[in-house]
Amino acid sequence: MRDVVVDTCCLINLWAVRASLLPLPMGHSSEKTSSSARRVLDMRLHVVSNVQTEGLYVYKPDEEDAARLVKEPIVLSPYFQAGLLLRCDLNDDAVKADYVRFATLLDDGESAALAIAKNRGWTLATDDRPARKLAVQFDVAVLTTPEILKNWATRTGAAVEEITDVLSNLQRFANFIPNPKAPEADWWNEFIELN
Repeated sequence: MRDVVVDTCCLINLWAVRASLLPLPMGHSSEKTSSSARRVLDMRLHVVSNVQTEGLYVYKPDEEDAARLVKEPIVLSPYFQAGLLLRCDLNDDAVKADYVRFATLLDDGESAALAIAKNRGWTLATDDRPARKLAVQFDVAVLTTPEILKNWATRTGAAVEEITDVLSNLQRFANFIPNPKAPEADWWNEFIELN
């Protein structure tokens, strides 16, 4: 099972479809929940403290008018408590030095996540093309949202309808459409065309 540090854009995307990928059961049973989700995704998801404080949100249907979307803040604390997400920090000099170096080229969340991935030998989850390009230069493995979702669909044996719902919801609630050249963009588009 690999360790994956999630940057801001991927965190927003995962949050938008969390009911399918990271279901939070009643009572938030930490051991059972994290074990089940980790088996489904075959990864431990880490979130950098910088990313947690960026005032993140997705959209959701308005309770009074489902056709209208309103902002929903991303609240990660129950997911940390349940062990579905793990905290990580810029806590050593090598990570901090890389973070400063990458921050001249990338946004805060992407540079922090890349610095941690590089120094800990973890995979970086990002859809940011400059971050992916820089990660490759430093031999850091990268996953994109479409790759994570394809992995989820394959491992769970999700039905076509569920996959199309998840991808449509991600487009609607997180305003995410993969770059046509991104890994697994063709897989994504095949399911979106079915909708």
